[in-house]
Amino acid sequence: NGSANTQNSQPQSGPTCSTFKSFSLRLLFVSVFILAASGISGSELEHPKFKFKGCYDYIWGPSLIRYGSSSESMTIERCQKDCSVTTARYYGVIRGKSCYCGDEIRGTLSSRKCDYMCPGNPKQICGGERIMAVYE
Repeated sequence: NGSANTQNSQPQSGPTCSTFKSFSLRLLFVSVFILAASGISGSELEHPKFKFKGCYDYIWGPSLIRYGSSSESMTIERCQKDCSVTTARYYGVIRGKSCYCGDEIRGTLSSRKCDYMCPGNPKQICGGERIMAVYE
């Protein structure tokens, strides 16, 4: 029988490029939502070499007792560098611009989020109002 099989000439259905793009966009949206909801993960992703210890309440003074520096363009790297001269184990930023250092964290983990972005790098978390973002 020399007739052609017409079933094989039909296009196959399956994933297309637009299906993968749609899935990728949904995955990206969900990832961004999760990171935004956590309040701290963005900082960890931006600086995997810095170990984020948490957001600490600043009720009776700073969670870290030694003042390190203040800058209108504060970043996690700047605070870490400023604290490295004191050989402090921990360093942290409050209100987006004030850096503190210490070998012991005082206070309690906050139930509130660190919600101030670092002015020198808006992808980083630099504490909050009366909340210190502490790193090791």
